[in-house]
Amino acid sequence: MKALKIALAIFAVLILTPMVLLEALSLYSRSHWEAIEAKETQERTAAVAALPESARDCVGRQKNRPSAWDVGDEKYRAFLTEWLASCERESRADDAIPAVGLALADAYFAADRRRESADTLRTLAATGHTEALLEIYERHRSFEQGDLDREQIIKAGEAGESLRKAAEAGLPKAMQRYAINLDQGFIIKRDVDAAARWMEATYKQPSKGTTQADVVVSTARMLTEAADPEKRARGVRILEPIKRPDAKAYFAIAIRKDDPMRARALFEETLSAWPGISLAPLADMLIRGEGGPKDERRALRLLQSYSNPSAPSSINEALGKLHAEGRLMPRDPQKAYELMSGAAQWSVDKRIAMGRFVTENPTVRVERPKAMLYDLTRSAELGEPGAMPALIGLKLSSNAQFADKAGGCRLAAQAAKDGDDEAKKFLAECPAN
Repeated sequence: MKALKIALAIFAVLILTPMVLLEALSLYSRSHWEAIEAKETQERTAAVAALPESARDCVGRQKNRPSAWDVGDEKYRAFLTEWLASCERESRADDAIPAVGLALADAYFAADRRRESADTLRTLAATGHTEALLEIYERHRSFEQGDLDREQIIKAGEAGESLRKAAEAGLPKAMQRYAINLDQGFIIKRDVDAAARWMEATYKQPSKGTTQADVVVSTARMLTEAADPEKRARGVRILEPIKRPDAKAYFAIAIRKDDPMRARALFEETLSAWPGISLAPLADMLIRGEGGPKDERRALRLLQSYSNPSAPSSINEALGKLHAEGRLMPRDPQKAYELMSGAAQWSVDKRIAMGRFVTENPTVRVERPKAMLYDLTRSAELGEPGAMPALIGLKLSSNAQFADKAGGCRLAAQAAKDGDDEAKKFLAECPAN
């Protein structure tokens, strides 16, 4: 009998305790989020109460906008009609404040009146309103780009200029956005030196969700990519004493050429904490036997074990390159493209490289061909090095998704006329004018 009681007690500990713990965690999670929602509601209410009475209805509706999923389409359409009417009425008042204009722009956008929304933002931006300037950039970035055949209500040039003006006006979020754009390229031409300057300028007042330590690490990482040896050395000096794993990994990337053994040791040390930074260069060093013994099998095993659709793009890209080269595994250009393409969103150089890869491997099928054409066209318009030849090569390739000999030849002729020596080599493939 005693043995049975002991067994039942053990069963209760092993079986019931996890159930109790799960229930407690569920309650904690629910109460935690309820507390967050209550705080946010309180903050919204206080923000609306602080507004002039003439703005409270319009802005209040903006801040307490329901979801169509929660209230149903009919009630949501009724809310939207009332919200628009309220904001249009309040925006006509002589003492209308900018918050009403921003709310009206949101209401127009929600009603799919995007041109009126953009014009409302432009009116505010013309007064130097930094939030409106930033929103113009955000609208283009999120909703306008990606398809050459679709009309852009807010074009890339306007978006980039608006972001620059908001940054120059001192809006921390805009300053950081501007730095990131300068670092990655695309909407604004890549300029890593300027990116580091703008990121560093946000140190005293980082944007929401970013710490001063984040700013220091980001600035130093950008400096290590500068063309100027003194700037690179400064970036290395900043990173070296920082104990954060991401800083150690960026430091390792910066010193890899000069001190491969130390770099490899740092990649090993930071692998579990920051595989998105450390794994790709570590695998490459293992394959090459750089900074230590060669271990191709471990490199491949690491990449395959970490790679999945939601993994950091650098890991999938590294594995994709092995498929592209036919190294350590059979060559598979389609698989290589699928793995490598995710990294293109973070770098104009990688976008250009992907265009060249598809040109060189014409059997590859691209999931969003219009997006690739848009990316290369935009980069070529900005004068990004190598973008125009990559675009011309893609149009003159035998890839069925991109073949456009007439278009490619027109671009080649114009680029050659503008002095692009790399583009001139394509003229031999084009009929004489």
